[in-house]
Amino acid sequence: MDRVSEPITANNTTYREIKKNLVCFQLTSLQITNNSNILIKVRFKDNFPPQQYPFTIGAQNKEGNNYLWNTIYYPFYRNELTRLNLTHTTDSIQIYSHTPSTNNKTQITHPITNKTTSQFLKEVPSGTIIATNTPLNIPTTNIPNYNNQGSLTINTQLRESHTFYTYIENEILNFTITKQDLNSYNGTDELEITIYAPNSTSITTVTIPDDGNINKTSKTGPEQKSQIKIPNLNKGVYKIDMKCSSDLHITQIQTDQNKLVAANRLFLITNDTIYFKKIKDKTIKFKTYHPDNLPNRISIKGSSSTQIVDIISEKNWFSITLLPCDQIYEIHPQYGDIIIESNNYFAFTNDSYFTPIKYIEKQLQNNMDWINNNNIDYIIIKDYIPVKEDDGWVIAQTSWDAKDLYIKDNTLNFVFNIPHLTKSEYSNYTIPVDWIDIIVTKPPIWKRI
Repeated sequence: MDRVSEPITANNTTYREIKKNLVCFQLTSLQITNNSNILIKVRFKDNFPPQQYPFTIGAQNKEGNNYLWNTIYYPFYRNELTRLNLTHTTDSIQIYSHTPSTNNKTQITHPITNKTTSQFLKEVPSGTIIATNTPLNIPTTNIPNYNNQGSLTINTQLRESHTFYTYIENEILNFTITKQDLNSYNGTDELEITIYAPNSTSITTVTIPDDGNINKTSKTGPEQKSQIKIPNLNKGVYKIDMKCSSDLHITQIQTDQNKLVAANRLFLITNDTIYFKKIKDKTIKFKTYHPDNLPNRISIKGSSSTQIVDIISEKNWFSITLLPCDQIYEIHPQYGDIIIESNNYFAFTNDSYFTPIKYIEKQLQNNMDWINNNNIDYIIIKDYIPVKEDDGWVIAQTSWDAKDLYIKDNTLNFVFNIPHLTKSEYSNYTIPVDWIDIIVTKPPIWKRI
């Protein structure tokens, strides 16, 4: 109680002010069981500083100081996103449509009405960029008249971590990775490969271990190979994450699927041709950390023109705005050891290219300049439906499933977190709280049996 004020009465409302960033409270109720849903509503006054700080609530999910955090209020959403076109969908999600104009002021695009989030995502056009604060369920991609023409072997050498997508229709994933340690630094050089299903759940993780040399010798190790074979898979797009340091090369990829692309970023060691389509991002940029092959001329060939980018110095980005192309672009680097970045997908052969995901998902940054500069089309926010009242009072809510929480003796612990109150310059921005309303809901008994 030393973190809140004594009761204050003003305009027929009696409230307390939160003075410190962390304020704990708890609920004890026989209604709390593992199949309950816990909904918290809070009536508070918006006295947040001009800078964008959130108001979050944590529900304890493990013994000790472990909490599952939900954002209940964010002034950025109030101050900035209210200028955008908004629709409430039927699944506690808010979707804002956004189009940056030439003067960096927001314009409203067409409204979205009476759609669930999954319906909306199925209907967005290819190349849509979505900023979100919640993981989205990616609709399954189907390739019409797909004909798997057999295996694909990629000998293009890559460095550092990469994310790939492949398309499976024949119910089996057969994937072989070969890596080779460079041993340019001390430490182990593992390659971790994780396969994700179309619903984003992890299927398996395989690790190719270090070659046994953990010392800096600059002596290239032997090739190490691992085969991943998974039967009985549903048709759709599968994500393949390869995580590693820069002290090894991925030297070969073999797969029984003939559709394979890398997302957003490639670190090419060899100067092989790369293929891509401009899905959304008109910009592509290049960089090298190695001065030996400078200048390095990059040719980008479209259907009617060829553009040139010259990398003339190390550690700097060199970018170009792509000219229109109604077919696949080809990237022809003069030398290897280059990083390529763009919000697009890259293939290693013309025939293996496909668009795995209709939209590009980005973690929402609470900054309108970031939203404009990243060409965001839609902003999707979970469980953010505040009710604004007179005199600056707001009622906001959030919820948890009890099965995800730590409940002991029918008691559940919560904590308010108001981060700006940790800063002395914002100590006067206390947050008045009128009441906390906790609703515990259980399904009927015939659904619990």
